[in-house]
Amino acid sequence: MFPRSVATHGFLNSPKATASIRGRLVRIAVSNFTTWEDLILSARIMLDDEGLNNCPFRYPDSMLLSGLNRGLQELARIRPDSMYDKYAGNSLNVPEISDVVGAGLTFWEDDYDLDFRFWPALAYYIQGTTELSEDEYSRGLNRNPHSGRAATTLRMFRRHVLSV
Repeated sequence: MFPRSVATHGFLNSPKATASIRGRLVRIAVSNFTTWEDLILSARIMLDDEGLNNCPFRYPDSMLLSGLNRGLQELARIRPDSMYDKYAGNSLNVPEISDVVGAGLTFWEDDYDLDFRFWPALAYYIQGTTELSEDEYSRGLNRNPHSGRAATTLRMFRRHVLSV
């Protein structure tokens, strides 16, 4: 579990936040992350899917982008004020992030243009929805120590969004 000060205020008061993930400390430098793709990369760090030493990524970009887009929709549902400047006219369309240029979608190399206080919440949502596809993280078979981790990170998303 994250300390309350990091979970609710860590990203607001300092350029770095410290989170305990799987029993180790991970530092996330918010000042270096400026695009939607960087948000996907920070979720990969939390998923331990960094593709180091010429290893391929475990989760495809399309799966993580799908989680990000669903997270944006959920963020707009819970906190519509988070996207007031995104709504054009009377339209309540939530922006959709894509790794393909064009088609009226936001390209993932574009600047992250939401409030940075929602960055960690969206990273939690991407992690949680991605881990739901893994039986070992969602059902907790055989007394797995990671039992329910996907549900926990989705609760962290909701808790963080409501506390900002």
